[in-house]
Amino acid sequence: MLRKSFLTTIAAVAFSTALTPAFAGGTGDMGHRPAPVYHPAAPVEVPTQVIRSCEGPALREGQWTFTARAGIAPTSDGDDKARVRQTFVNGSTYGSTYDPVYGPTYGSHGSTYDSHGSTHGVVHNRFKHHNDLAFATGFDIGYVPMDNVEVFFNFDYAYSGGSKKHLRNSISDHDGTIDLSTRYKQGNLNSYGFHIGGRYFFELDDCNFSPFVGAKLGVSYRNHDRHNVRVVVTQNNSTLINGLYRSPLHRDTTGFSAGIQAGLDYCVSDPVSLFIMGEAIGITNSNSHVHKRLVFTDAPRSDRLYTYGSHKIGSTFTFPITVGVKVRM
Repeated sequence: MLRKSFLTTIAAVAFSTALTPAFAGGTGDMGHRPAPVYHPAAPVEVPTQVIRSCEGPALREGQWTFTARAGIAPTSDGDDKARVRQTFVNGSTYGSTYDPVYGPTYGSHGSTYDSHGSTHGVVHNRFKHHNDLAFATGFDIGYVPMDNVEVFFNFDYAYSGGSKKHLRNSISDHDGTIDLSTRYKQGNLNSYGFHIGGRYFFELDDCNFSPFVGAKLGVSYRNHDRHNVRVVVTQNNSTLINGLYRSPLHRDTTGFSAGIQAGLDYCVSDPVSLFIMGEAIGITNSNSHVHKRLVFTDAPRSDRLYTYGSHKIGSTFTFPITVGVKVRM
């Protein structure tokens, strides 16, 4: 009996020892738990936007470009060939006839003396065309057929406000000096240009800076507002004529235009660059005109005021200086 109990105890210990590895890591008295093994997680890559540096050609073959710009446009447009002239005829004069362009038919143009001893008063006020410094803006759409060569279509717009002038003249008369005061405001100018052209960009050691030269050819349309004229004629503190009229000193014109340009392009980051550009553009004018008309008559004295306008401008030259932004696509 004692032997049987002893064998039973040995068998139970052996069985328990055999089961211990299978329950390793358990709880309580089932055995020692081994330390857990941790494996570091793989790093997660977060995509970031990296601005590429400006390397290689300023323009790459196959790119499209869009350019926007603004600046000023000094203009020279044949001032000595565009004018309005006013001619005042003293109504107290008698014994002569009058030509609305040249004044009295007797004697030289200007003041003359007829057989009755009365003075003809003729005053010529000349107003040369003049506008304020023009504001210019525009945009280009271009394509790059080969590295650093750009062909483009462009639209140009310029606006110039009318300037003001005040001129005074006097006429000697036996009844007292006649004073003529004229306040004049040139109409505003709007100009529209449509051109096609090309540019070449030079490469420097510093790839961010690229000088360029170009040329363009197209047409330009110029719209002139009428000018306003206020005339006051007095004699011995009495007003003879006081009136306002508007006159079309310039007609709208359309002409061929061509220009050359040069500038410097600075690459901020692909695909954006800043630039400064200077141009010289010549514009032909397609028409000219002359107008003359009687604008005022004073009934009691028959004083008359004529206006004579002429528009015969030769080639117009404008010199835009603009800054802007170019985007490559």
